[in-house]
Amino acid sequence: MRSALLAAAMVCGLATGAQASVSYTLTNPVFNQAALDAGVRSFAPVDITVSNAAVQRGSFSIQVNGGSPQFTPSVIGDAGDFVSFDGREQVTPLFSLGTLKATLNFAADGSVTSGLLDYGGRSDEVHFSGTSASFGGSFGSDQFNACGNGSCRLVGQLTSTATTSPVPEPASLAMLGLGIAAFGMLRRKASARLTKLQCV
Repeated sequence: MRSALLAAAMVCGLATGAQASVSYTLTNPVFNQAALDAGVRSFAPVDITVSNAAVQRGSFSIQVNGGSPQFTPSVIGDAGDFVSFDGREQVTPLFSLGTLKATLNFAADGSVTSGLLDYGGRSDEVHFSGTSASFGGSFGSDQFNACGNGSCRLVGQLTSTATTSPVPEPASLAMLGLGIAAFGMLRRKASARLTKLQCV
């Protein structure tokens, strides 16, 4: 019985160590006239991925002041729950370029009830806020002359997507571990009984 409980405890430990993550992406954007005049027809400057633990907790907040690859950035907030931010410059936890400020509050279903996202990079900048149903603001890009200094605006929906497989519940894995351990004990007892009969 002791070995069965030990096996279950080990399985539980492995289960709680894993984490899923959730990516939030601005979809179906509607552009203002300045953006349309600049030739912007499709642009996705918001794609931020955070850990599922932050979503379940109900909040995520981080502030990063980056610089160059030789500059050690200053990070304030939930750095352990940050996975990545994609503004075409591929900002990752290394934070080698630009500044990033993000605050997101989540509902039980993972949707954003309120959020703020500011990013200033080498070529792009975004300043967005809102909820999952209506999330938008201004953006600027070196690719579009009429979008300098955040002069272009858009609004869209912030949709979430799980980026990894769901983490199995610890209770389910514990039951599986107990079942395997119990099966092993039964096999050992049966083997010992058969050996005793053969010796008689």
